[in-house]
Amino acid sequence: MDDLRAQLEALRAKVRAIEARKYQPPAPDEIIPGTEVETEFGRHFEMELVTQRHGGFHLSRVEELPLNALAALSGGTLASSDPRRWVFLDTETTGVAGGSGTVAFLVGIGRIVNRGFQVRQYFMRDFDEEASLLSALTRDLQDCEVLITYNGKTYDQPLLESRYILARQRPPFSRLEHLDLLHGARRLWKWRFESCRLVELENRILGFERYEDVGGAAIPQLYFDYLRTRRISRMKGVFHHNALDILSLACLTAVVPQRFGENGGAALGHAGEMIGLGRWLHKEGRRDEAILLLERALKRLEYDGLPPERRLDTLLMLAKHYEHKLRDYPRALEMTLQALELSSKDEIHRRAARLQRKIDQRALLNE
Repeated sequence: MDDLRAQLEALRAKVRAIEARKYQPPAPDEIIPGTEVETEFGRHFEMELVTQRHGGFHLSRVEELPLNALAALSGGTLASSDPRRWVFLDTETTGVAGGSGTVAFLVGIGRIVNRGFQVRQYFMRDFDEEASLLSALTRDLQDCEVLITYNGKTYDQPLLESRYILARQRPPFSRLEHLDLLHGARRLWKWRFESCRLVELENRILGFERYEDVGGAAIPQLYFDYLRTRRISRMKGVFHHNALDILSLACLTAVVPQRFGENGGAALGHAGEMIGLGRWLHKEGRRDEAILLLERALKRLEYDGLPPERRLDTLLMLAKHYEHKLRDYPRALEMTLQALELSSKDEIHRRAARLQRKIDQRALLNE
């Protein structure tokens, strides 16, 4: 009997050891202050910070934007919107490339509040907390009208929508107008910078430089390491990375509309920005403004250090406009001949020959 009791006690000890290794939600601590939040779907963890500055950028500039600030960027769908009803969103996920098994373990949102700019982050300490996280996110988006992301139309929103469906909850995004700032940023800066990644623009436009930042590619593994070790301190850099992304997104949202809207780009000082905005205006049918910008850009191309292919593309666009829209063949030929100095492509030679014929024919008609 004593042997049986000893065996039972040993078995109970093994069970207690196994139970001790099971997941215990980490309490908030001084490393990552936060709160355990309970919803009808369970519990999850939330962190919050309120700030008024991001580097040298005062976030009050977001609140001070006019109601029509997003009109041009949204193609007119956001003709009037109150910045206080905007929400900036970014996710950190278990897979950089996405996929059916990818989960957003951390969702961050930014809002203008009375105390400044608030960043709230929703964190699932294990996969069974996802439904609670999603429910809380829906709750906090109820009074928002505009969702602003950076590449969110391609990645963040579709991913979250699929997770809502799998959790048998209704996604909250259908009633929100969605502005993906990546598209406006590319229009404006892809001719100036080699990359329009958020971190690149954060540094080049906002003058903010990250130190010891967690790279996006490393974030999934850091989360899996956390699940294995249950050391929440390992996630500190991930929370910080997510908060910086949201703050930079908000700051760029204050900058990009102003660059698009200020007197047809009159305030722009770099040739790359002039070309980017000029091409966008041309596409939108605002050709007179576009041509003025592109001609200004031509005078600064060498000074601003843009490569010859940028000058070539601009010259050819101007040549096409002068030929087909204004019927100003001499001016079109002038642009084409300048293009020939940069490239000897047959199509440019053919354009020059065609323009010369048109000029000659017009001269004959006027004799």
